Amino acid sequence: MEYLFTPQRLAQLEALITEAKKRADRAAQSGFQSGSEQNGHHDEGYQLSLRETSTWDRRVRDLEEIRRNARVIVPVEQDELVQFGNGVEIIYPNGEVMRLIVEGYSFDSSQHSLSLNSPLGRAVLGKKSGEEVSFVVGNRTIPVKIGDISPPSQADEFCSD
Repeated sequence: MEYLFTPQRLAQLEALITEAKKRADRAAQSGFQSGSEQNGHHDEGYQLSLRETSTWDRRVRDLEEIRRNARVIVPVEQDELVQFGNGVEIIYPNGEVMRLIVEGYSFDSSQHSLSLNSPLGRAVLGKKSGEEVSFVVGNRTIPVKIGDISPPSQADEFCSD
């Protein structure tokens, strides 16, 4: 599967990989230290560090697989249509407003990211401010309205307000 990234988000991916490698190394070092001080196979600290090392190693492998399948795209600097890289304001019928950045891959749902591959992402792509669309999740159809659209160069700031 191919993952679309802006140059900035690819840099974030690289930073995540570096941090995950450091955490895996720290967990391994902790295990080696614990194992050398006692009978390592029976030491609880050693066993915990093995599990933690395994978890971080798996995270590194997963992130590196994403990087291998990454395609970097420089978004078009416009704010007329919802496109890759834009910030978009989503207005729900109950008045709730979410500001999200249209991304090809979301690292963390708390980062104000909207995946192009999600039902909402597919529904708003190519739409203009003021348009109403709906998307389906499970057996529910959810209507939303497109609010403001931010150009990619201002999307991070737009979503942090």
